[in-house]
Amino acid sequence: MAEEFIVNSNIMDIDDLELQYAGVAESVQTENGVEDLSYALCYTKKCLDNMEFYGVGPGIKIEIASDYSISGFTSINKEIVKSVGKYDTLDEESVIKKICDGNDVQIDGISEGEELDVAIDDVNICFYSDPISLEQKYFAPYYVLQGTDANDNEITIVAPAVEDESISYK
Repeated sequence: MAEEFIVNSNIMDIDDLELQYAGVAESVQTENGVEDLSYALCYTKKCLDNMEFYGVGPGIKIEIASDYSISGFTSINKEIVKSVGKYDTLDEESVIKKICDGNDVQIDGISEGEELDVAIDDVNICFYSDPISLEQKYFAPYYVLQGTDANDNEITIVAPAVEDESISYK
């Protein structure tokens, strides 16, 4: 049903998408047990060069009501250009220095001014897709570091993988 909706609506090319999640979106406890109220299917555009998207990536979320009708959808369709130019990526050491200096880094999980005391468990390089409110013409490579802070809270750090002058924001 969801794939038929995508094809018939022509919002995105179904061949460019892959299913990331399908499951119950909303349920309620009744006297007869748990009753499903709606379902969600999330598709994202296929990765480029084996690099995942991070942030508000291109894709579509389709909501299906309990009567199996389409109740809504949300889509972000950003064009993906395979190659616009070649830029040297920063090495992990340079990125970690930027993080320690607090330059051009987005840290999810800590308050501003809070001391950064984290253990990094995983480092990936991804194409970053920033929020809809920013005008982003191209996807840019970013490092995504995940770990825990001193209180064992999960933390994610996102930092550009190319020099600052190679990226512009509006």
